Amino acid sequence: MKVTSVAVTKSLVEDNGVPLTPDQLLVYAARVSNPNNQQNHLTGPGLLNFCMREGHWSVFDQADLTVEIETSISISMQILRHWSAKFQQFSQRYAEVTKLGTVIEPVTLREKAVGGNRQGSGNDLAPDDWRQSHFNNVVHNAVDTYITLITAGVAPESARFVLPLCTKTRLYMKGSARTWIHYLDQRESPHAQKEHRQVAHAIRAEFAKHFPTVVEAMALRKSEVDSLKAEIERLKNEINQLKGTTE
Repeated sequence: MKVTSVAVTKSLVEDNGVPLTPDQLLVYAARVSNPNNQQNHLTGPGLLNFCMREGHWSVFDQADLTVEIETSISISMQILRHWSAKFQQFSQRYAEVTKLGTVIEPVTLREKAVGGNRQGSGNDLAPDDWRQSHFNNVVHNAVDTYITLITAGVAPESARFVLPLCTKTRLYMKGSARTWIHYLDQRESPHAQKEHRQVAHAIRAEFAKHFPTVVEAMALRKSEVDSLKAEIERLKNEINQLKGTTE
């Protein structure tokens, strides 16, 4: 798994002869109705947090980031569900997978989740567990078969059908800051698949390089939400205690 930045919005607006950074551009756009204060970047995190809280999401559509992602076909299927982003993906029909270097993304199998969560998983299997060994053997055999078929003149678009879902792919994902905020909310969640969370954490690191003010605003919002959840939980406990005294 690997994530790298490829492109980011370049501002033509300058502050003292220096182009605005991507997230400074968001703050600039947010203050479109207050022209005399558009170059005020000191209160940017608070302003962007306010925009998030009040649902002024169009502000975050004003700057984009494109990243290159190397992951498995399986995880790429989940990534492609984020319809507000734009994608360009490596074609197994046009090119041989060996052009990406290693053919397979390493996979550590996990136990089935306890409690009936069909989308979750439990602890990692030990490397010497027979189930992990069996999985590895099947995957290696599939790759060997693919390479044999390609060498024997089978078209890549046909030979690829033998490859497993842990086959490596590469894709470019372009999204506005708004898209990335939503993506990170969804895919850094404990409910997301572990392998996808790893991709999301790597994307956050790239996003933070170009949108530090947005990341700070996201942290402020998370703090507010956590505080609100804690207050709701406190009130629930207080209500339950009152019910107990009246019964």
